[in-house]
Amino acid sequence: MTSSGTQMPGTPIAAAGGAPAAPAAKTLAAAAAAAASFAIAFAASPVTIVSALLAAALLLWAARDLTAPERRWFLRLSGTAIALRFAVTALLPLMALRSGAPYAAWFGDGYYNIERSIWLRDIFLGIPLAPFDYFEAFHAVYGRTRYQFLLAFVHLLFGRSPFAAHLVSVVLYTGAVVVLFRLAKRAYGTAPAMLALVPLWFMPSLFAWSVSAMKEAEMVCLGAAVLAATLGLIRSRAWPARLLSAAVLIIAMAALDGLRAGALPIVVGGLAAGLLLRAVTRRSWALLAVLAAAPAALWMAPSVPGIAARAGDLVRTAAHRHIGYVWTPGETYRVLDEHFYNYDDVEEIRLAQPGAISRMTHPEMLRFLVRSAISFFLVPEVWKPSGERIRWLFPQQVVWYAALLLAVPGALAGWRRDPLVTSLLLGSIAAGAAIIAPNSGNVATLIRHRDMVSPFVFVLAAVGACRAVRAVARRGPAWR
Repeated sequence: MTSSGTQMPGTPIAAAGGAPAAPAAKTLAAAAAAAASFAIAFAASPVTIVSALLAAALLLWAARDLTAPERRWFLRLSGTAIALRFAVTALLPLMALRSGAPYAAWFGDGYYNIERSIWLRDIFLGIPLAPFDYFEAFHAVYGRTRYQFLLAFVHLLFGRSPFAAHLVSVVLYTGAVVVLFRLAKRAYGTAPAMLALVPLWFMPSLFAWSVSAMKEAEMVCLGAAVLAATLGLIRSRAWPARLLSAAVLIIAMAALDGLRAGALPIVVGGLAAGLLLRAVTRRSWALLAVLAAAPAALWMAPSVPGIAARAGDLVRTAAHRHIGYVWTPGETYRVLDEHFYNYDDVEEIRLAQPGAISRMTHPEMLRFLVRSAISFFLVPEVWKPSGERIRWLFPQQVVWYAALLLAVPGALAGWRRDPLVTSLLLGSIAAGAAIIAPNSGNVATLIRHRDMVSPFVFVLAAVGACRAVRAVARRGPAWR
């Protein structure tokens, strides 16, 4: 026993509230260990830490007004998807160690983008380069994209980061998913938005582009940003919000220009088509007038010299590009009449026999465009013989077919909920198909380009799936 004014040796000093100080010491130790771990990780790979923080901030922003169960579901699903992407990126140093290369990348184009971005960074810092590397860094024709300058800026800020540069795509793709989730939630409700997350996060091809050092993630992000900014510009009532939307729209458009040939026309064409669709469907008389005038306009267009010549030039250019893709390595498909392929190689049709394409008739052009549009949605066709590499894509293709089927009732149900958003999604899909379809011919390249607009299909498919589930629930089992 001790008196009240004394304390036995070894007894922890009590806090002001009577609690012992040991838990506080443990908390301090844990905080110190966490800070030390963070510092070590940041020193080892600052891009990884910054990317993780940015991705977490995007998820928390997207979940800010969800209910507690919805927030848990959203954060667990999205957190798992992002963690998988970080884990896949962590395999790259092991691949480089095994191959003996200075670094590794998913896909050859990704390796080239990283290599070229490092050259750009070195040139900015005044680090000498070999003459050929200097020439390649500023090559104006082959492989040039503004995405390389974004990666060069990352290297400039954090030092050379050939492995962690892949996480730039992860952050950009996270931004795209978050924007589409918020857009779908506001337009169609929480359930379709939540359901759309599953294909957006885990569709194999979208997963692959989101962990690569290629420009696909940035293109999807900018496309989603353009849609959201357009809606903000139209629907916001406060001038600050409208000014912010206008600024985002201008910046996104400027970033798309030079990112990839056709990227800006697809986005601008999608906006124009979506807004036009919404405008003509606001009044019944306007829709009827357009439907009545369309056949006459199509019939008269070939007789107008300027329109016919310009349209013919575009179709012939697309046909040349399609034949070039057909002669590339890998699995290809054909949509022109068969006599256009009766040559030994692509140079023969381009140089030795250019008259074949230049003499395309209007029926041949029409058949080419129709087949191209069908192939855009159906290739690779799972019912046709294909190479081994393409057969690995068949499970994904079955999911794609299901999404297309569900997107039809999804568009109808979405039109009743929010016709403007639905119009913009449909316009973006139509513009992507119109530009990408006739300029393709390689299966893998088509899938890569098609994924510029496939997220919009998945949003409408989620709406259709929820509509179908509700319809079945209302009717009940047939045996009752």
